[in-house]
Amino acid sequence: MDPQRADTTVSDIREQSGKAIAISCDVSDRSLVEAATARTLDEYGQIDILINNAVSPYLTGSLEELDDVDWDRNFNVKLKGSFYCLRAVVPHMKERHYGKVVSMASIVGRRGSAEPKSAAYSASKAGTIGLTANMARELGPLQYQRQHHCSGQHQHSTLTGSTRRLTI
Repeated sequence: MDPQRADTTVSDIREQSGKAIAISCDVSDRSLVEAATARTLDEYGQIDILINNAVSPYLTGSLEELDDVDWDRNFNVKLKGSFYCLRAVVPHMKERHYGKVVSMASIVGRRGSAEPKSAAYSASKAGTIGLTANMARELGPLQYQRQHHCSGQHQHSTLTGSTRRLTI
């Protein structure tokens, strides 16, 4: 997170009578996710929506070229980070019988990438889609909403028309 841009965004929101805080958090660290969740709850008293949108450097390399450290870091941020965030906020959503989750994924998580050497990215996004879908089934009886947003590339333009929504 760029602290200066985050502070500017918070200021802009507050100038329009909104409420905002900026919290920097390494989502691959469970204790930091729990601390960020606690700070949010202390500040606002509730969490209505979780947007899983963590980013790590885009890995390129064939399966033979990728090393374990890079592979693990990719999954720790993109997939395990989503898991930690879900696990931190879901109890509060269950208590209130309300919550929405949006997980940013990619169409390559469904069908793999046409771009060579992107197995790590495709695999982590497939995991994000599966994790979000299972969370929806697990919490479905409690009337939560979940969404995973899958964008893709077509001749270098981002497509957002492949968004899937499921109200449960």
